[in-house]
Amino acid sequence: MWKYIDSDGKTFNGDLGTISTYSCWAEKKIISNQIGPGEKVEGWVLLDVPASDGLLVYTLDTVSGWEYDLSKFPDKAK
Repeated sequence: MWKYIDSDGKTFNGDLGTISTYSCWAEKKIISNQIGPGEKVEGWVLLDVPASDGLLVYTLDTVSGWEYDLSKFPDKAK
């Protein structure tokens, strides 16, 4: 459901959910991957992307989702 596209438009073929992403935070802070229809949740999603620019894309199904321009992220490491 997640993919990373670099600033040159190339899609990253690696894994965004590495073992590091599962062990950084306490489990109670991370959003569950089992969210039912109509449920409201609060928490974090941690992904391991190869750069701090480009696009992070989430696809819910074949016609909906969103993309986020990482260069606009307010806490971007410089």
